[in-house]
Amino acid sequence: MPAEDRARFLNKTSKQMKEKKLTLRLGGVVIRFVSYSPEIEFKRVPEQSQFVSKTKPEITISVHPGPIPKYPLGEKVFSSRGAWDLHRNKGRWVFRVGWRRGNNSLAKLAVFDENFKSGQIYLNSSKPTWFDLLNSYLGYPLGHLILSSFLFINGDAVLHACGINDRGKGIIFVGPSGRGKTTMASLWLKRKGALLLADERVALRKTDGKFYIFGIPRYGYGKGHLSSPGKAPLERIFFLERGQKNCVYPLTKHRALSNLLITAFPPVWSPRGMKDVLEIFAEIAKKVPSSRLSFFPDRSAVDFVRKIG
Repeated sequence: MPAEDRARFLNKTSKQMKEKKLTLRLGGVVIRFVSYSPEIEFKRVPEQSQFVSKTKPEITISVHPGPIPKYPLGEKVFSSRGAWDLHRNKGRWVFRVGWRRGNNSLAKLAVFDENFKSGQIYLNSSKPTWFDLLNSYLGYPLGHLILSSFLFINGDAVLHACGINDRGKGIIFVGPSGRGKTTMASLWLKRKGALLLADERVALRKTDGKFYIFGIPRYGYGKGHLSSPGKAPLERIFFLERGQKNCVYPLTKHRALSNLLITAFPPVWSPRGMKDVLEIFAEIAKKVPSSRLSFFPDRSAVDFVRKIG
C-alpha cells in the first residue's frame, strides 16, 4: 500500500482501533511508541520495566509491521554503502535500512520530521514477537541514528564511551573499540557507591548550564547491554589507553576537543548538526577536566581514578 494511502487508512480507522502506547526513557530521551495494529502488543518485560516513563514524550514513533509501503525517497543525502542510506523528501528524513541493490530487499523504512520529534517506522516483518519488538524497530543502526540525530540537532551529544555515576559524580571513559571501555565498566560494576550508566554509548544532555550523563541501551545486541536509566552530572573525562600501570596525563582544551570529535557520532549529513557538534564539544572541553588515562585492568584502576578526584 502506498504511504499516502496507508496514512489515510490509519487516520480513518484510528478512531475505531485501540491506540496502544509504550513510553520509555532511553539515553535521557523520553520516547513514546504508538501502534494501532492488532499484530503488535506493548507488553512490559522485566528487562525494560526500569525504562518505562510517565513523562511527556520528546519523540513519538508510530511503529508498523510489514510489508513496507512504497515511499517517495527524494534526494539522497548520505549512504553508508551497505547498512543504510538517508534521503530528504519535502522536509522529512527518510532512512532505508538493510537495502540491497541486487534484490531490492529492505529491512526497515523510517520517515521522520525535521527535528526528529515524530516519525514512522515500518518493519519488513508481518508480526514481530514482543521479545524482538524493540530490538527489531530500534536495533542497530536505526535506533542509534534516530537518537543521536535528535540529540545533536537539539543541542546535546552522543559519545562512544563508558559512563559511571561514582557517588554522585559523573565520569566518562572515552575511546574507540578495543581501548578498554567494557573492561573498565566491569571493574566498576561491583564497587560500592558506583553505578554503571552504560558500557558503550552515552548521551550528554544539558540542563541549567550543566551537562549530565545518560546511558544508552544498545538494542539489537541482546539483553546484556541494557543500561541504567540513571544520570549523573559530568565532572571528569578520561580518554582510555591500555597499559602496564595506571598513569594519567592532563590534556589541553584543544586536544580534548579533537578527541571528543573523533569518538562522537555526529550527523555528518546535516550542516546544521555538524555546526552544533563543534559548539557542544567546545563547551564541554572548556568546562570539564579531561585527561588521557593509561590503566592496568584490575581493581587498582578504580582506586586510582577515585584518588584523582
